[in-house]
Formats: sequence, structure tokens, C-alpha cells
Amino acid sequence: MRKLFILFLLLLPFSCSSYEVFTLENGLKIIFEPGLSNQVYFQVWVRTGSALERGYYGSGISHFIEHMIFKGREGEEPGELAKRVRELGGDMGAYTSLDHTVYYMTLPREYLEEGLKLLSKAIFYPSFPEKEMKKEREVILREMDMKEDNPDSYLSCKMFEYFFSNHPYRFPIIGYRNLFLKLKREDLLKYHRKMYVPGNIILGIAGNYEVKKVKKYVEKYFSPIPPQPIPEIRVPQLFGERGRTEYKFFKDVKMERVFLAFPIPGLGHPDTYSLDLLSLTLTDGESSILVENLQKEKDLVSSVVSFSYTPPGTGIFAIKLLLKKDKREKALDELWRILTNLKNYLSEKDIERAKNRLLLRFAKERESLSSRLESMVSDLFYTGNPEYYSFYIKKIESLKKKDLIYSARKYLKKELVSTFILTSPEKKVEKKKEEEKVKVEKITLPNGVRILIWKKDIPYLNLRVIMKGGVILESPDNNGATSFISRLLVKSKPGKKWVKVVEGKGGKISSGSGNNTLSLSLTLPSNYSGLGARAFIDILLHPQWEEKDFARIKRIILKDIEMREETPFSYAFYHLKKNFYEDHPYAFPIIGEKESVKKLTLKDLKKFYLRTLLNPGNMVVGIGGGGIDNSLLKEVRSSLRKLKPLPSPSTPPLPKFKRKRVEKKKEFRESFILMSFPIPPFNHPENPAMEILSSFLTGQASPLFIHLRDEKALGYLVGSFTVQGWDTGMLVFYIGTQRGRVKEAEEGLKEEISQIKKEGIPEPEFLGCAKKVIRWKNERMEILEDALAELMIYELYGLGYRKPLEWDKVIEKVSLQDVNRLLKEYLDFSKSCTFILVGEGE
Repeated sequence: MRKLFILFLLLLPFSCSSYEVFTLENGLKIIFEPGLSNQVYFQVWVRTGSALERGYYGSGISHFIEHMIFKGREGEEPGELAKRVRELGGDMGAYTSLDHTVYYMTLPREYLEEGLKLLSKAIFYPSFPEKEMKKEREVILREMDMKEDNPDSYLSCKMFEYFFSNHPYRFPIIGYRNLFLKLKREDLLKYHRKMYVPGNIILGIAGNYEVKKVKKYVEKYFSPIPPQPIPEIRVPQLFGERGRTEYKFFKDVKMERVFLAFPIPGLGHPDTYSLDLLSLTLTDGESSILVENLQKEKDLVSSVVSFSYTPPGTGIFAIKLLLKKDKREKALDELWRILTNLKNYLSEKDIERAKNRLLLRFAKERESLSSRLESMVSDLFYTGNPEYYSFYIKKIESLKKKDLIYSARKYLKKELVSTFILTSPEKKVEKKKEEEKVKVEKITLPNGVRILIWKKDIPYLNLRVIMKGGVILESPDNNGATSFISRLLVKSKPGKKWVKVVEGKGGKISSGSGNNTLSLSLTLPSNYSGLGARAFIDILLHPQWEEKDFARIKRIILKDIEMREETPFSYAFYHLKKNFYEDHPYAFPIIGEKESVKKLTLKDLKKFYLRTLLNPGNMVVGIGGGGIDNSLLKEVRSSLRKLKPLPSPSTPPLPKFKRKRVEKKKEFRESFILMSFPIPPFNHPENPAMEILSSFLTGQASPLFIHLRDEKALGYLVGSFTVQGWDTGMLVFYIGTQRGRVKEAEEGLKEEISQIKKEGIPEPEFLGCAKKVIRWKNERMEILEDALAELMIYELYGLGYRKPLEWDKVIEKVSLQDVNRLLKEYLDFSKSCTFILVGEGE
């Protein structure tokens, strides 16, 4: 257990918390967690959710109120709260679950008082304006459509509905359409008055403040709220023994989903700890029992996951299989063979590994101030103890193999299982899907714009553009311009107008940027396709950006740049790139440097966008989904045809990669070693082999993880990742360790890389990794928005949009020799760059 003990020591700094819990006279409970941060974090937890909506069961009223809380307060116009938070450089959000609703907000630390003022008004005095209710109702209806369309969400909802058939957990958080449509403003007001009372709420605050000042502000803004009776909340306990049942549902899916669900006790029961650890040993990580046997050894499933969900009262243990229809019977037989003979499969090493992974998860969870606050509020909400996690850890540590075997025999029994299967109708529908997949039409306009059209019988339309951009086209003087523009795109005059319109119809508009591209995406119900086309074209082609938005976004970006050096890994990766790429644009950070962003003017951004990025020859437009008719296509083509061709900008030559080692010291508790190697660009013929290699080097089954973390305990965070590019990419290995073991960890990492290069990938591992890559690609192709983006990326890079449609064949052509040749060719230490961050914090 030495490894477990070492990892537990890493948790100790986070358990020395100086939090304080206090309760106002009106019943509102507050937890304050101090921390060194230039941000202040707020969380408001309300004890309401779909399982607690007595009188409104099945309507989704808690979720509807969550959407409406920030939409308007008494005496104010809708949108003022969101506007004010943005002006202050903050952000906010919310989510609803079965038994709680959470609102969260982040602001620069100097706005603690204003944040509390804004929250108190929003949470306790919403006005629920009819006009905004109408808009949000449309948004939620579209969310319902999307959940219905998504195979995984659909089956999860069905599982809860049928499994908890005599328990309120059966009701979907979002509600049933017919009951949701009946909700009126009076219902929301009535339910809000009942549930949003001080004694039913916990307020969490974290930041660099004295408790005295926090109390003063909380009392100022929350004490005036009068106390109200706390609603009586009764959730039934475990239902009685269930008989074995099977449910089958049908959708047009390529891969079957199968859920096996077992009733288990809820929070506080002595068996919940062993059930949690049992779930980890079964499916958490590549070395887990079911992954090793069902997926890697027997090749019966594409993936297998499990979870133990134990809220108060009653719970569920579920195992989910993703597989081909013809393998279902064999996979289930093998699964039951393993479960009934678990003592022969479960080893002490499995248990130790699972404990270590759980402890590491807690360590990460409590590392950042915001996630630590969320963890503590959650613990206080459910158990009354903000540091319940430390009690939980002790329980986990004490578990033995016999405890897990006992729980498996007691709860994971055939006579108790409910099986839920999502499968496709018979072959004719499967054939129709295959035919539909290849019906992608490509149009190339005279000016060079490529348009991909993918008609699909779904209730929404996706319009998107991906253009060459990002740091690859930037210079030291305008670094960060693409990222800046991606934020400005929807803040233009047309953007602001259309965002309101599109969101009012239940749609969304988003934009993004990276090392190589700038993108804009619009999704909305297919019956508004004409409106969607006009909005998309207007935002893309008419960048009417205003100085006030430009100035506000610049302030936010500069704050983001300051925060870049707050976390050890982002600090280390930033310096690795600078040293690895030297004078090449890939050395630039995506959001820019402080000096370059400060110099940028609105005129600079417009010029860069119109004369460099908005280049028809370096642009791919995608139109996918339902509602695609001739009028829509005509409008898009005629508008894009007007773009004038631009010369393709040249990029600087690649640096002469050479061995480099840089070491820096900084006041962090953690230390990191990052080592990078140049790899082929995205459009290189060897990239499919690189995908398989990347899969082999990633995750808990990788030799890096097994040898450096599990066996030698040199670091708590070990792995690798790739960064793709036009001219070149980079393969990065990393290990997070303690200050006193930096040298040992660096040597261990170099030795492990050398060993991988020398030995190559074993053939069984190669076959498993190839299957995993195919699975990843096929799963991505099931969701239109993801699939369309994938087709467009390949088209933009000159590989052709059809390649993702034929990914199975592409990967099958890659041999073990191809991948091992890559190892020998590209893991060249003479071209590597090593950056070492030595943490000197106590």
C-alpha cells in the first residue's frame, strides 16, 4: 500500500482548509473557503430538482426556473444581469439535477460585494417575464429534441424512467413535453415561493478575502430576505425487490447500447463505499477487469463503463456496453461469467489501483479553488459535513477484496437485473443509414469556396464555416488576433441581433479558434432554416464590430492571459511551446501575449479578418441536417460567391528542431516535466498511424502510466498528447511529480520513451488501439454537428471530405510495422525539447 500512502500525502495540503460555515437568522447557510486567487467564486445550491417537484412531477419546473432565474429581476429589464456580469469580466451559469439546482458565478475578486448583490436579487426576486418564458420554452423544447436524438441520452432517460418506475427518480429533469407545455407563469412563481426560501439554500463563496468582510457583505444582501417555512421534502427509500426484466428500444444506430441496472442502497449505507470501489475496479481505466476482458482480450465490446449512483434513499449500479448487435449475446454471457466468478478476476493490485485513482481524483478535485468549493458545498448539501470526503477516503482505504466480493454477490445478481437495450430496426434501416452517409454533396464556387451539403432527416439544421487561421497566420505583432476575432464575431451588430433571434427559436450560435483555424457555427430547428441562413451569412460577411465590445473583450482576454500562469501545467506547456517552436508561429499562445493584445486595434482586427482570414480559397462551409432546400442553398451560394479571392498567406519555415532543455522555478507545490518531439502534419500520409500510436501512449493502459506511475511511483500525473498542425505537429510526454523527485522523474521519462522506441508496440496492443481509433471516429460520426465538422476539417486540409466516412478502411491499411517505424523515426532525442517546472511552493 506504499503507493496509496504516497498519493494520500498529496491530498494533505487540501485537507488543511480554513473554511467557515455560518447560518443567518433567516436560515440561509453559507460556507466560505479562502484561497489565493484573483477571482471570486459563488455557488448557490437549492434543494429542488425533478425528484422533488411534488405537485408538478414530470413537468420539469425546476429546470424551467433554472433557465429563467437570470432572465429578469423585479424592476429590471431582461438581460441586465447577464450584461452586468459580462461588463465586470465575469461569467455565470446553472444546471439542474434530480434533487438540486445550482447557480454559479465567477467575477474578478474586487467585485465580491457586487456579486453577492447580483446573486441575492437574481435568486430571490425573479420576475419570470412572459416574453422571456416564451423564448426559453422554445429553447427547452429544442433541448428535448436533442436528448431524443442523442442515443446515449435517450437510453439513459429510458433506463431511469423504467428502473425507478415507482420512484420520483423516474421523472426526466427536463420534463415531459406535454406537462412542460402546461406550465404557466403563475406556476413558476408559486413553486419558486415554496422552494427558493433561505432555509432550503446553501451559498458557497471562495476567494482571497477575510471572513469578516465576507460575513458583512452576506448579511447586508441576504439577511433582509425574510425566513419562510422550509418545504417538506420526502423522497421514498429503496423500493422492494425487483424481478429480472428486459426492455428494448429502437433507433437508427450503428452500435448497440446495453445497460444492466441493479438496485442498490443510497448515501449513508455501509455498502455504498464498496460499490463505488467495485465500479472502479470493473471499468475505470484500460487495466480494469471488464475493459481488459470484454474489450481488449475478447473484442466483444467497443467500450464498457459502469457507475454507482448513490443519492440519499436509493441508488442504482449500472454497467453500459457499446457493441455490435451480433456480439450482444456473447458479451452478456461473458459479463455474467466474470461477475459470478469475480473472486478469480479481482486482485489486490486491481483494488490498490482503483484506490489510487480515486484518491488522485479527489486530489485534482480539490486542487483548484473553484472545484474545491463545489466539492465542499456538495458535501455540506448531502451530508452536513463540508469535509465528508476525508471520512469517505478512510472508508475506501479500509476496504478489502472480501468487501467487494460480498457487495458483488449481494447486489449484482441476475434475478435483480434490469436490462435496457437500444438497437436499430432490422437490416433495411441500417442499409438506409449507410446510403444516407455517403449522400454528401460538394460544391466549389468560382472563387474557391467549398460547400459540403449533408441532407439528413433530423429536426435541426447546422450551418458552419471553418477557415484557415489561428496562430499559424499570426505574427508577434498581432498574436491573439484570431482568438480575439472569434469572440467578436457574435458581438457585432448583426451578431447581437441574430443571437437573440436564433436563441429565441431554440438555437445557438458559437465561434472558436485554435492553432490552425477560425470557425463559426449556427444550429437551430430545421423549420427556421431560411432564417438560419440569413443570420449565418450576415454574421460571417458583415463584421460590424463596435469599440465598446472590442474594449470589453480586450479586458477579458488580458485577464485570461494573467491567469495563464496560475496553474502549473498551463504554465509549463506555454513555455514548452515557446522553446520548442522558437520563431515559428506555433510558439505563440492562442489567446496572445499581453503586449500583442494590448497593441491590437479594432481596425487591425477587421483588416486581418477581411484580408487574411475571410479567404474563399482557404474556407470550407458546411450545411447539414433537415430543412435544406433550394432557396437556402441559393442564398448561401449567392452570398459567398461575392467574396473576392485572396492570395494565400505564406508561413515561415519550420525551426531546425534540436535538443533543448530548459528549467524554471516557480512558487507552485507541483513540479512538471514536459518533453516534446516533432511529428508529421495533419495531412501527412502517416497521420493514421500516428492516431494509433497516440492511442497506445494515452490512458491508464499506456506503458508510461503503468511503469512510471503504478510501478515506480515517480509521478501522480503521467501521459502524452499530440498537437496537430499544417506544417508539423508535436508529440508531448509529461509527468507531474514532487520537487525532490524531479531529476529521477526526468530520467525515468527518458528511459521509458527509449524503451518504447526500442521495443515497439506489441501486436495485441496494436490491434486493440486500432479498434479504439475506429470506435472513436465512428462514435463522432453519429452526431451530425460533430460529423460535419470532421468532414470539413479533412476537406480544409486537402485530404477530402470522404476520408472520415471511410475511416475503417483507412485504419485497416495501417500495419504494425508502420506504427513502429514512426516510433523509431520521430522519437528522436536530438530533436526533442524538455521543459522542467520545479515547484518551490510549500
